[in-house]
Amino acid sequence: MANHQIKKFAKELLKELSRKRNELSDNPRKERTKLVAEILQSMAEDGKFYLHPYKHKEIKRKQLLCDFVWLARESDSQTLSRVILAAESEWSRNKPAVLYDFKKLLLVKADRKLLFFRSAKTSKITHGDNIRAEIVEALEGFKQKTMGETYFIVEMNNRSRKFRLDYWITNLKGQVALQQHK
Repeated sequence: MANHQIKKFAKELLKELSRKRNELSDNPRKERTKLVAEILQSMAEDGKFYLHPYKHKEIKRKQLLCDFVWLARESDSQTLSRVILAAESEWSRNKPAVLYDFKKLLLVKADRKLLFFRSAKTSKITHGDNIRAEIVEALEGFKQKTMGETYFIVEMNNRSRKFRLDYWITNLKGQVALQQHK
């Protein structure tokens, strides 16, 4: 994925999250996950991918390894060609739970990997920074990264109702470089 596509995705994601800021801050966990699904669904349609799982009155699908994935199909076919995005959301503010969900993303073969988490209400960013540091440690320690994989981490700070999005891109040697977006 080209760097301009990564930046465009990050910018669009932050824009959509900011529009839903109050609902994402105030609603219970299931509602927040539903809002994330709606955002990812609208972004997937723009990219001509489809979101899995999704709810439709006739079709009910269960999640795969991750909460959500964008799947691409071969043209004029039901054959899946690739996973474009894998996403996990952990709203509990429990560091081990956030790290567990991130580690699931390490196991998925996808161009983009996206984790949403919420930092503690009493936090002055330090809670989110601590989680982010452990995420980076897990990412750097994982040996099977693929060149070009992009890991997006979105922190929702309940205190400020703001989002922080950082992303890392894997290079040819399997190393990752931080690209802070906002």
